[in-house]
Amino acid sequence: MDVNTNNRFALLSHILPPSPSGQAMMLYRLLDGLPADSYCFISRENYEGNGHNGSSSLKLSGRYCHLKPVFQLPILNHSRLFALNIAFNALLGIYNRAKQIQKILQKEKCKLLIACTGDLYDLPAAYLASKWLKIPFVPYVFDDYAYQWTGFNRSPRVSGCGSGDDL
Repeated sequence: MDVNTNNRFALLSHILPPSPSGQAMMLYRLLDGLPADSYCFISRENYEGNGHNGSSSLKLSGRYCHLKPVFQLPILNHSRLFALNIAFNALLGIYNRAKQIQKILQKEKCKLLIACTGDLYDLPAAYLASKWLKIPFVPYVFDDYAYQWTGFNRSPRVSGCGSGDDL
């Protein structure tokens, strides 16, 4: 593999081509035609083999790197420490993911990291990994990051803000 280490970048996304999603299709359209040695992908999904069918996009030529699941402590649902347990797991997940991303970026000799929304840990972990390696970080926001999840991971909406009633 002839890697041009001056401008090689990594793209982190929870979903990649070929997958039946708008995000995967957009990434395919943006990156189709780039030389394989100019970028690599990082994802929690494993794209080895041909298991991702049913998409109108194809697998791209860049290297696909797979993240391992992050370690989490068991959630104690009926404990007084429930909220603390959730917060600790989030911080632990971000740190664990950042260390994995850092190792991949070093191995692939990437000089830039682009991270897409879609996974709770990806943006903060990518930011940490890029800071540790002193490389530029570019967040690619495909959707409203604050309203992407439900439950504890979702931020409450500010009353009246952006509802259209105040226009």
